[in-house]
Amino acid sequence: MSSNLILSNQEIREASILSKKNSDQEFRNWLKKRKSGVSGIENFLRNRSNSIDNLISSIWVTSNLSEKENICLFAVGGYGRQELHPYSDIDLLILYKGKLNKNIRTAIESFISQLWDLELDLGHSVRSSYEEEKIVSSDLEAFTNLLESRFLLGDQRLESVTKEIIEKKSIWKKEKFLLNKIEEQEQRHRKYDNTEYNLEPNIKSSPGVLKGTFIF
Repeated sequence: MSSNLILSNQEIREASILSKKNSDQEFRNWLKKRKSGVSGIENFLRNRSNSIDNLISSIWVTSNLSEKENICLFAVGGYGRQELHPYSDIDLLILYKGKLNKNIRTAIESFISQLWDLELDLGHSVRSSYEEEKIVSSDLEAFTNLLESRFLLGDQRLESVTKEIIEKKSIWKKEKFLLNKIEEQEQRHRKYDNTEYNLEPNIKSSPGVLKGTFIF
């Protein structure tokens, strides 16, 4: 177990502040203290992601998962891209190979429970490599998440498994993927009246805003 992955209780609290929806003032204080060292939004978002990486890695280690074989942890979505905006979900994929024994299941439950206790806005999936391949073959959102996944820690042999799934031509061919992403975007725009001129547009999903820039 690597000691540099273990955070103190105070460090865990400071890292969790970055993603708690009920900590507006603390977040503003954090931003004010660090704004002189932030050179652009990309760097700022990357630093937020790195802080959450440290928090999650520490809890993974203290949950006795770091030395387990055939299991690993990925960041997905915006967090996977290291574009963790304030109040965004922290999306995780726990991937394993084979079957989970009782001890590992208990360790995973402890890991997730500790993250919930910190009031993180967490989204998570626990899947075998077989389940992941089966799901992404028919689920566009799941496949997109896998494309944007970022290995955090665990058994590094499973990192190559995700690449093998992505590269399988039988999963999503390029043309099919792009056509379906365009249709997905059009459906999302229709949900928000297909206009960017609303008085209160949805800054993530309306036409011309964040969601449309993630793939294209």
